[in-house]
Amino acid sequence: MSFYSSRGSSSPAQRYRYRIPTVRPPPSTTAAVPSLAENERDITEGLLPVPIQTFKIPRADTLVLTDPVKIRDLQYLGSYNWIGSKDQPTILVPGSPPEWRNITTPFTVAADVGTSFADQNSHWFPSANLVPLIVAVNTVQRSQSESGSSTKSFDWSSVDLVTDRNGLRKLLRWINGTAERDFRIDLQLAGNTVIFSRWEKSTQAAMSGFTFGFNFEEKTTNPAKDCEGSTGHHRIVKYDLNGLKVVVRFEVDACLPPVVSSSTNRNRSSTIDDLTLALSSTSISSKSGPPVTFTSIPVGGALSLRVGEGGSVVPQTSLIELSTRSRKRLVDNRWKEDFPQLFLSQTPYHYLGAHDSGHFYEIQKREKTCQSSFTKLRGVLGLIREVAIDHGEQGRLSLVCRGGKLELYGRRDDNSLLPESLIRLFRLSSSNIRRKGT
Repeated sequence: MSFYSSRGSSSPAQRYRYRIPTVRPPPSTTAAVPSLAENERDITEGLLPVPIQTFKIPRADTLVLTDPVKIRDLQYLGSYNWIGSKDQPTILVPGSPPEWRNITTPFTVAADVGTSFADQNSHWFPSANLVPLIVAVNTVQRSQSESGSSTKSFDWSSVDLVTDRNGLRKLLRWINGTAERDFRIDLQLAGNTVIFSRWEKSTQAAMSGFTFGFNFEEKTTNPAKDCEGSTGHHRIVKYDLNGLKVVVRFEVDACLPPVVSSSTNRNRSSTIDDLTLALSSTSISSKSGPPVTFTSIPVGGALSLRVGEGGSVVPQTSLIELSTRSRKRLVDNRWKEDFPQLFLSQTPYHYLGAHDSGHFYEIQKREKTCQSSFTKLRGVLGLIREVAIDHGEQGRLSLVCRGGKLELYGRRDDNSLLPESLIRLFRLSSSNIRRKGT
């Protein structure tokens, strides 16, 4: 969700989605998590002093790619909700996003106050924030297999890149010259797959009291079955980005509520929707089953993740991105910023709540009906992949953008971005490294 202050457009650091519940992560998994009272981390923390390489924004006429960038072969892999827990990090798989209530305007909500998450995955797993992504996908794939809808687990070695949508959006802002803040992305080669790990100066922040997005969402949505204690829903998809096989994790703000089957709705369903609707009726869904039970899954070293199976998979065509904007900022043309967010996760709907100091008088509903050129982003991802392959699995690398300059640094320590037990999932049976998709 994107929130905008009534006193002007908020910075990226102000756009948070969930209040932090009154629980704290256990010391065994979150020793490095900064508190609000501590200073933000320095973007060069743990990096070697001299950059390895400087990236330049490619000119479109110098790229091998000639066709407009398109997303093909979209596949749902998994999803999960973070659930508040005093004991240890806990997710519900597949979980469900909040359901849109479609209430009428006008209505008024209070300003957002309290503490919120900037990056909940890193909050709970500061040294390995991709752990819940992999665990959720493997859990969904196992459930498909047990229900007879699938016969094999997901092949992680077939993937070229694993990333959060956030990392792709940051690189795109650098390309477009609209990066308002410096950023960092840690990366590493696992088998033949490049993994991007999100890095933030702080995983939480105090809300300003001048935004209304959190309370807007609370007013306009209802939690799904089993997800009443949720603090965020994440979805993982795989697609082909002009030859690059990408797995992307992203937050989902809301979804259209389920509708009784009709010829009209059936005609709107796509292949991906047929799959997700089928999955929602398998054993992974607990809509009408017993209370959810949770199991602690060790993922390497002292790390473990508590996992419960509940919620239900929703169709890709029902996903909604929510935003709020004050009347005075409504004239700002932010579609160039909003559209990549929808495109990179294939989220079809964007609902924008327009307000005067929390008094919402209109909800604008837009559909993702066009595509823009992402050729330069695709080219940069290919270059980064080549560099990661050249440094091999022992390489510990970080992309750092400061003042509009994107540089590659080595990291001082040998710590992996994933436990070895999960890194092994990406390794090929052959020692040959393919460079396809570059």
